[in-house]
Amino acid sequence: MADQSTESARDVMLQINFNHPAVKPLVNRRDAKDPEDARSCLLHFLMSFLVTGSSDIIKYILEQQCELIHSIFQGLQYDHPSTVLHVVNTSLNKVVQSTSVSKSQKVKLFGDNLKHLGLLYNWKGPRKWVNPKKQAAKKQQDDQFDLTFDTEDDPEFQQIQSSIAQSVHSLLTQLCCSYKTGIVFQDKHYGTSNKNENHIITSFLMTLSNPYEGDLKQDLVIKILQACPDQLQKFWPNMKHHLTPRDSLKWASAMSFLGEVYENQSLVDIISKCKDHIPLAKLVTMASVPILPPTVIMSCIVHGLKQNKTFVRSHCLDLVSQILVKSRGITQLSYKGSLFTVDEICEFRKLFKENIHKNLPDVKAILKCWTDVVKGKANIGLDDGDNQQEQMKTDGEPKDQGHLGEFLLKTLKVICMYQQMYHEQFSAIRVDFVSFLNGITKLKTDLSNEEVSHLRLHVLKLLANSDMHQVSWVKEKFEGHSMLYLLLEMSVNVSSTPTVQLSTRNLIIKLLMKTGLFDSFEDELNIWLLQLNQVPSSKQKVVLQFIELALLSLIKDPQTYSDQLIEVLVDCADTETGGDFDKQSVTSTSNILDAILEMDDIDLSLNQAEAEDNITDVAMSFHTPFSILVLAAVSEAKRGMFQSKNVKNYLSATLRMILHMQYDPSQLCLFIHQQNPETAVSAKLKDYVLNWLPESFGKVSPGMNSKKIAKKISKISTFSGMLQLCLKLENPFSDYPDLRDCLLSVIEEGITEESLLWTKQILLYIRTLINRFEQGKSDDIHLGLVEFLFKLLNSQENSMDVQIEGALENDIVIHETGHGVGLKCQVVYIEEAVLNDPQLKQWFLWNGENSHLPCSDLLNIITHNLVSFIKQTYQRSQKKFSTTKDSVQWYIDTLCQYVKQERPEVVLADSDDNLFVMTTLQLLPLLSSKDVTQIISQLTKAEAQLLQNARVVDLVEKLVQHYIDCRPKSGNKLNISTFNKLLDVSMACDSSRLETLLLNMCVLHTSLCIAVDESYIRHCLNSPNKTKTKLLSLCLKINIEAMRVCQDWMSRKSNLHQMKNMLGMYLPVLKSFFLSTNSEVEDFQRKVAQYFWNTLVDKIFETTSEDEEMLTDVLIPMMTILFEEAKAFSILERLASYVEDGNPLTFHQYLIYEEALKNYLKINSSNSGKWTTLFLADVLKSLAAILSGGKGDFLNSHIVMIEKIYLFIQEELESPIESTTDINDILLKFVKYALRSQFHNVKLLELIHLLLSHPICTSQQTSVYKTVSERILTHSQFLDVMLNESDEYIQAKGALVKIMTLLVGSESEICQSGHVSIWLGAYGASLSETDQMILKLIHLYELAGCKLHDYKPFLFGPTAVEHHSVRKNLGPSLFKQASVEQVLRCFDPVNMETSTLLFPLRRSVVTVEVLSCGELKSKPRCYDPAFVLPLLSHLLSPEYLVDCRLFIENCFLGYTLAALSSHETTTRAAAYHVLINFQSHLEGARLHEKPQIQYLMEFIKNSLVKENTKLPCVITVFLARAAQILLEPGEHMYQLINGFLLLKPSLDLLNVPEFYKLFNSSAMEYKEERAWIIDLIADGLRETADYRILQKRYVYKLLLCYHDSAISDRKTQLRVLKIIEKTCAIKTAALDMVKNHGLVIWLSSAAISIGDGAKMSAFIEVLHTLWMTLLPEERDLQRDIKCLPITFINQMLLIATSLLDTLRNSVPTLETYYSYIQVLHSILLHQQLSTSKHQNIGSNLTVFTTPLSLRHFHLLLHVLAEMCNDKPLKEETEKILAIMFPSFPDTNGTTDAMKKNETSIKEEGDNTKETDDADEWRRLAVEKVLLQLLTQVQMDSKNNLHVVSYLSACKWALQRVKQSNFLKVPEVLPAIGHVVNKVSEIDFNKLDDVTYKELLRDIMESLCDMYMNGRVEPETKDRHADNLESRISLLLQKLTTA
Repeated sequence: MADQSTESARDVMLQINFNHPAVKPLVNRRDAKDPEDARSCLLHFLMSFLVTGSSDIIKYILEQQCELIHSIFQGLQYDHPSTVLHVVNTSLNKVVQSTSVSKSQKVKLFGDNLKHLGLLYNWKGPRKWVNPKKQAAKKQQDDQFDLTFDTEDDPEFQQIQSSIAQSVHSLLTQLCCSYKTGIVFQDKHYGTSNKNENHIITSFLMTLSNPYEGDLKQDLVIKILQACPDQLQKFWPNMKHHLTPRDSLKWASAMSFLGEVYENQSLVDIISKCKDHIPLAKLVTMASVPILPPTVIMSCIVHGLKQNKTFVRSHCLDLVSQILVKSRGITQLSYKGSLFTVDEICEFRKLFKENIHKNLPDVKAILKCWTDVVKGKANIGLDDGDNQQEQMKTDGEPKDQGHLGEFLLKTLKVICMYQQMYHEQFSAIRVDFVSFLNGITKLKTDLSNEEVSHLRLHVLKLLANSDMHQVSWVKEKFEGHSMLYLLLEMSVNVSSTPTVQLSTRNLIIKLLMKTGLFDSFEDELNIWLLQLNQVPSSKQKVVLQFIELALLSLIKDPQTYSDQLIEVLVDCADTETGGDFDKQSVTSTSNILDAILEMDDIDLSLNQAEAEDNITDVAMSFHTPFSILVLAAVSEAKRGMFQSKNVKNYLSATLRMILHMQYDPSQLCLFIHQQNPETAVSAKLKDYVLNWLPESFGKVSPGMNSKKIAKKISKISTFSGMLQLCLKLENPFSDYPDLRDCLLSVIEEGITEESLLWTKQILLYIRTLINRFEQGKSDDIHLGLVEFLFKLLNSQENSMDVQIEGALENDIVIHETGHGVGLKCQVVYIEEAVLNDPQLKQWFLWNGENSHLPCSDLLNIITHNLVSFIKQTYQRSQKKFSTTKDSVQWYIDTLCQYVKQERPEVVLADSDDNLFVMTTLQLLPLLSSKDVTQIISQLTKAEAQLLQNARVVDLVEKLVQHYIDCRPKSGNKLNISTFNKLLDVSMACDSSRLETLLLNMCVLHTSLCIAVDESYIRHCLNSPNKTKTKLLSLCLKINIEAMRVCQDWMSRKSNLHQMKNMLGMYLPVLKSFFLSTNSEVEDFQRKVAQYFWNTLVDKIFETTSEDEEMLTDVLIPMMTILFEEAKAFSILERLASYVEDGNPLTFHQYLIYEEALKNYLKINSSNSGKWTTLFLADVLKSLAAILSGGKGDFLNSHIVMIEKIYLFIQEELESPIESTTDINDILLKFVKYALRSQFHNVKLLELIHLLLSHPICTSQQTSVYKTVSERILTHSQFLDVMLNESDEYIQAKGALVKIMTLLVGSESEICQSGHVSIWLGAYGASLSETDQMILKLIHLYELAGCKLHDYKPFLFGPTAVEHHSVRKNLGPSLFKQASVEQVLRCFDPVNMETSTLLFPLRRSVVTVEVLSCGELKSKPRCYDPAFVLPLLSHLLSPEYLVDCRLFIENCFLGYTLAALSSHETTTRAAAYHVLINFQSHLEGARLHEKPQIQYLMEFIKNSLVKENTKLPCVITVFLARAAQILLEPGEHMYQLINGFLLLKPSLDLLNVPEFYKLFNSSAMEYKEERAWIIDLIADGLRETADYRILQKRYVYKLLLCYHDSAISDRKTQLRVLKIIEKTCAIKTAALDMVKNHGLVIWLSSAAISIGDGAKMSAFIEVLHTLWMTLLPEERDLQRDIKCLPITFINQMLLIATSLLDTLRNSVPTLETYYSYIQVLHSILLHQQLSTSKHQNIGSNLTVFTTPLSLRHFHLLLHVLAEMCNDKPLKEETEKILAIMFPSFPDTNGTTDAMKKNETSIKEEGDNTKETDDADEWRRLAVEKVLLQLLTQVQMDSKNNLHVVSYLSACKWALQRVKQSNFLKVPEVLPAIGHVVNKVSEIDFNKLDDVTYKELLRDIMESLCDMYMNGRVEPETKDRHADNLESRISLLLQKLTTA
C-alpha cells in the first residue's frame, strides 16, 4: 500500500503505531534460511515510505521513528544482498540526496551507523551470521543452509560483494565528503584548534582497518581527508605502525596511500580566506596541515632515508618531493585581497618555509642517498636470509622500485627542489658537482641514454642555480678533463628529445652567462653550442678540446682579450674610414670603464623609465658587435695542435652564423678577412664576407656555369647554405626553380631551433640588397630576389600559424616547461627581429630622412609585406601567442604621422597602388579610436575634390565605422570642424552608407549635432530620406541654428505641401519641432500644427501605419500646443465611434485617447461623467478584445497600458460616475478574459480590484461580485496560485486575496464552508499583508455563518493541504483528527524564536484589521498573535494532550511570555490565559525537568503585582530564554540561571536580572556569560520602559566605558554598538542619551578608533538612527517649530566628515554607504535651514557652519567607485585628488582593504539576479543623494584647481543623470539646475589646459544627451525645472563657443 502512491503511503503512516512495543524487536528477528524473514520484511516496509520521495513523509519517518530507522543498519553485513542494496540505495537517493532532510537529521540517523556501513565493504552474507543464542550449534546450522552461493571464492558471491561495496561506497562518499548533502562540517582552522568539528568522522576513520587495502576503501578515505583536512592530524598518528620503514609490500602500499592522500589535498589560499586577523604562527600551522604529515610520520620518513635499501628510500623520496612541490606552490601564491600587509605576507612565507624545512629530512641525508648508490653501499636488490624469506611469506614480495636510473633521477629532483626552496642553506653546503657528473659517467653502463641525459640535465640545473664560487671551471676532475669539457660534451651527447636538448643548452648558456663575460651575447653562445651538434661524432673530441681551451683561456685572462677586441675594432674602423678614425676615442678598456662611470652621473630624480633609457644610451656607446670569445677561438685555432680541417670548418661555420646575426656585419667581415685562410678560417668564408666589404678589398668570386650550380645545389643540405648561394646568382629563382622549391619546402616545415637564425640571415640579405638599391648598385633584376626573400618570411609566418593552431588544440601552451613555451618564445623573437629591423622601418611608407625615394617598386614590396606581417602578428596576439604590441604600435604611429606630414594629393591619390589607402585598410582592425580620430581629422583637411573619389570615400566610411565600433572614450572624439567636413563629403558624394554612419556618430556623441550647419540642414529638408530626417530631428533638439533654418524653410507653402505629401518621411522632424520649448517659435508651431492637424488625425485610424509610435509622439504635443475644445472633441468622437465599430484600441491610440480626454476635461468639465464612462468602457472593451486572443497577443505595451489605466482611475475618477448595465457587462467580459489568459498577471489583478472597489459598480453590485468570485474560485489555476509559496506566485496570491476580501466583505452570500480549507492551506500565520488579509477573510466567513468547528484544531499551510486532502479521500468515518503535535509542527521553530524577539506589541487579538508591520513594531515574517494565541489557548484546553517539552523547545512558551509585553490588554489577557492552561497541563506531564518549569511558572506568578500586568520586554526575553535553558542541563548558563531563580521567590520587574554578576564575571567562561547578558539587553530593548530599567542599573555608563577600554574585544564592541543603535531608535531615550550621557562626544571619540568594515557599518547605523530619530518631522519644520541646536548639528557633521577617510579604507557595503550619505545630506540641509532661521529672526548668535568641501565629495565618489568596481570613476577621482591634495593616496592600507572587500563579495554565496537588482537599486539611491549633496559643495571660482575639481564632479553628476534618467525624479531637478548654474558662472576663456577642455567636452556631451533624450516631465517642469531646458540650451551655446 505504501508503494502505491504518496497519498496511500501517508494514509498508512497515519494509521500505524510505530511505537508499539512489538515493532522494535522485529529488527532482530532474523532467519538465515528464509530470505523474507521478519527483519527483511520490516526493512522493506520502512524503506517503502522513503521510496515515495515525499519530503513530508520522509521528515516524519526520520523525526518520529528515528530510533527504529536507526536500528536497521546494525547487522546489515549479514542480510540478504537484495535487502542490503535496497536499504543502501534508498538511503542514498531519498535521504542523503534529499534537500528536505536537514543535516542535523542526517547526523542523528547516520552518526553512529557509519561503522556498520563501513563493514559492508566486506559483506559476509547470511551464511556468516551466528545467532547469539545458538552459537554453540553453529556448525550444524551451516550444513542446513540452502544458499545460492557456498563459499567466498565463488564468482557469483564476489560479484554480489562488489556490487554491495560499490553501493555503500557511493553512500559513504556522499555522507562523509559533501558539505551540502553530507554530515561533515568545515573547520576553518584545519584542526589546529582544540575543537573537533567532525568527531563523527574521526570515530569512523578509527574503525576502518587497513584503509590502504582495497581500492574503494582507499578512495573513500582519500576523499574524506580531502573534504576534511582537519582530520589529517588525527588520522595519521594511528597509522604509525603501518608506516614504520620495512622492506615489504604492505609498507609500500601504506606509503603509496600516504602520498596519494597528500597529493589530493588542494592548495588553499588560507591568507586570502581569512576574515579575521590570525597570528602568523597559527597561519603557518594551518597552511602546513594539508602539506606536511604529522611529526610521528615524518620521523618514519627520516628513518627510512637512513636505510640502505633503495626500495625504502625511493618511497620516502616520493613523499619528500611531493611536500617540496606543494610547499613551493604555497609560497608562490599571490594572496590578493587579503587582510594582511605585504610585510606580513613576506614574513608568513619565511616562517612557512622554516617550518617545512624544520620537519623535512636534512639535505645531507638526500645527498647520502646518491653517494651510497655511486659508491655501491646501497642495496639495490633484495636481501637474503631467513628474515627476508619469512617476511616475504607474510607480506608478499616487494616490488623493486629501485631501478637505478629512476632512483638517481628522483634523488636529483629532490636535491634541485631543496636548492630552489632553500637556496641560502643549500649554498652553505659544500657540494661537489663534478662528482655528480663523474658518478653518472661511472654508472653509465647500467643506465639508458635517456636516463643519462635527464640525470645530466638535473645536474646542470643544480649548477645553473648555484653560486659561482661553487663552480670550479679550470680544475681537472675526471680523466684529465675539466668540468667545462664535461659540460660541452654533455651538450653534444644529450638525448635526442628536442626538449631535453634545448633545456641542456639553455642551462649551459645560463651557467656561462654567470661569468659576466658574455653579457648581451646569449644568442652568440647559443650558436657556438648549436654548431657543436653539426660536427660528426667521430670528430667531436678535438673540436670540444678546442672550444674548451678557448673558453678556459678567456675565463683565466679576460682582460687581455678585451684589449685585443678594442684594438681590432679600432683597426676595422680605421680601415673603413680610410685612416681618419679617431683612435683616441676607443683605445683600451679604460674607455669602457669611463663609460660605466658615466652612469653615476644619471639624475636619480628621473623616473624609472627615463633612468633606464639613459643607462641604455650609455651602455650602447661601448657595445661591441661580437664577443671576445671570437678572438679567443681564433687565437686558439692558430695554435699548431688545432690547425685541423675539423676545427677550421667548425670555426668558419660558427663565424658565418654569427655574421648572419649582425645588423652591420662590416666589422666582423673585416676581422675575418684579415685572418689567414690556412690557419683560422676557410677561404670560402673569406670570399663570402666580401659581399659586405667595399670593392677595394676584393671582388666576390665569379659565378659558376649552370651545370656546376645545379650540381652544387644538389650537394647543399642546409637552408643557410642554399640561401647563401642566392647572393652569387643574378636571377636565382627564375633560372633555378629547384633552389626556390627547396627553400620553400624547408621553411614551411615549421618552427625549429634554427628558425630565428634563418630569419636573421634573410633580413641581412634584404638589408644588403636595400643598401645596394640606395647606392644605385642594383637594378630591377634584384627586385625579384627581394620579393622572394619576403616570400620566405611570409611562408615562415604561415607555418608558424599552422603550428600555433596545433599547439592550442593540444593545450601545449599551458605547460610551462613544455615545447609550447619554446614555440611561443621563437615566435616572439622572430616577430621582434622583423618588426624592429631599422632598415625596414625606414622603408615603411618611406620613413627615410631624405626626401629622395630610390625605388618606388621596392617601397611597394617592403610596405606590402610588412603590413601582411603586422596583421599576422596582431592575429597571434589575439590568441595570447604574441607580445610584440609595442613594435606593432610603432607602425601604427608611423601611419598616423604619414598622413599628417605627406602632401594630401599624394595621400589621397586615386590610383590602384595607393600605399596609404592600402595600408590603412589592411591595418584598420589594429587602429584605436585615437588613431582613427587623428587620421580622419587629417584627411578632412584636404580639398573637397580629393575626398570625393570612390576609393577615398570607401576609406572614410570604413574609418568612421571603425570609430563607431570602438566607442571612443574621453579625449578621442572628433572635433566639430572634422564632423562638418564629413557632412560636406556626405553631401558631395551622396553616400547613403556615410549618412547612416554620421547619424550613428550623432547618436553616440550628441554634441556633434551642434556642428551641423545651415547648408546640410537645407540639404536634409530638400532631399529627405529616413536617415537624414532622423539626423535632423536630433539637431532640432539642441541646435538653435537648426530650429531657425527649419522655421525659415517651413514658412514656404510649397515646402509644407512637400512635407504633407511625404509625411511619413518628415514625422521625426515634426516631432522634434513640436517638442521644442523655445518661446520664439510658439506662434509658428501653432500655425504648422493647424496645417497638419487633419492629415495627422486621419492617420490615427490607418491600422497599417508603420509610423504609429512616431505619429503618437507628434500628435500629443500638437494637442497641447493647439489646446482647443473642438480639436479634442473631434478626436474623442472619432475614437469612440472607432471602438463602437468593433475595433480595439492599440496602445498608441489609447495614449491619444487619454490625452485628448484630459485636454477636453480641462476646457469643459460639464460632461466629465459621460465621457469618462465612455472612455473607460472603450478601454475595457479593447482590453477584453486583446485578451480574448490569448497570451500571444498580450504584449509589454499592453502592460504599460494597464498601468496607465490604473493611474487614470485613481487620479481622475474621484467621484461616482454614471453606472450602466453596459459598463457592468463590459467589466464582466474584461474580467472573464483577463482571468482566463492572464491569471498570474499582478497588474491586471490590481486593476480588477480597483475597478471592483470603485463606485462604477454601484448598480447590480451583487450579481457582479458573485460572478467575479465564481470565476476566481473555479479557475483551474486558482489552487496552484494560492497554495504555491514560490516568489513567482506570491504577488498574484496577494492580489487575489485582496479581491476576495473585497468581494466577501461586500457580499456574504459568496461564502461557503468548503472554501475554508483553501484559505487555511494558503495561510502562513505571519504578519505579512497577505496573511493578515486571509485571517480577516476567515473571520468574514465565520461572521457569514460558516462553521469552523470542523477544522479545529486549525492546521495551516502545506500541512493543512495534506491533511484535508486525506480527509477528502478517506471520508469522515476513516478520517483521523489532527493531533496537537501536528499543529505545533506547522510552526517553524526558528521563525518562532524570531517572533518572540520581535513580538508585535500593538497587535490585538480581538480585531483582525490589516496593519503594517511598522505600526505593529515587528517584521512580516513573524507569527500573528491574533491567530497564534487563540490557537494555543484551544490546544491547551483539557480535551487535548500537549507535549510540554515540545511546547517549550519550539518557543511557544517564550512567545506567550513575550505577549505579556504587549500594549493591548486583550493580547496580554489571552497570554495569561494560555499560561494558566499550560500550567495545568504541566502538572500531568512526564517531563524530566518538570520541577524546574513548574517553579518558573510559580516564580512568574509571584512576581506579578496586579492582574493583567504589562511586563517590560527585557524581562519577558529573560524569562523566555530561562525556560529554554532549563531544558538543557549541559549548557554553561544552566547553573547560573537555575541558581538565580532559586535565590528569590519573585522577580524584580524593574531591574535587569543578574546584569552585574554576568557582565563582571570572573569565571573561565566570562566571555560567554558577558555575551549572553549583552545579547539579552540588545534583544529586550524595544521601548522607553526598557531604557529606564537599563538606565537605573547604570548599564549605559558601563557599556560605553567598556567599549573604549583595552580589555574589550571586537565582537563585544559590536554588541555594544547594537545596543546603542536600538536605544537611539527610541526618541525619548535618544534625547536622554545626548543630554545626560554625552553620547555625541562619545561617538566623536569612538569614530577615531574604528577599524574593520563590520564595526564601521555598526557605527554608521548608530549615527543614522540617532539623527533620524531626533530630526524633526517635515511638518514640524514648516510650522516653525524650533530646530535642533546648531551646536549639536555641527558636532554630528564633524563626526560624519571624520568618517570619510575610514570609509575609504574599509569600503562598506552599499547599504551602509547609503545610510551614511543620507545622514550627511540630512545634516547639511538641516544646518542650512537652522542657519537661515537664525538669520531671519535676527539672532545675535554667531553661527559657524562647515560646508562640504570638494575633497569630501571626491572622497565620497572614490568610495562609491571602489564599492561598485567602477574603474573609470576610480581613476578619475584618484587623479583629481592627487592634483588637489598631493598627500593622496595615504598609506592606510587602502588597497588591501579594497582587495579584501572584493574577495569577500566574491565569496558570499551565489550572486543571484535578485541580489544584483537590489544592488543596482541601492546604487541609484546612493547616486540620487550624492547629486543632492553636490548642491552643498563650495567652489572657489578664482582657484583653477577648485574649478577643475568641481567640473569633474559635475561631469560625473551629469553622466549619471543621463544614464539613470534622473530627469524623471523631481528631487534631483534642483541639483541639476544648481550644476547648470554653477558651470555657467565659470569663465571658460581662462581655462586653456587640455584637462579643462576634455572636462568641458564631456559636460557638453552629457548636457546634449539630457536635453535630447531625457526631457523634463511636463508635470514637474513648472514646479522644479524653472526653465531648466532654456538654461541648458544657453549653457550649450557657451560651451560650443569654448
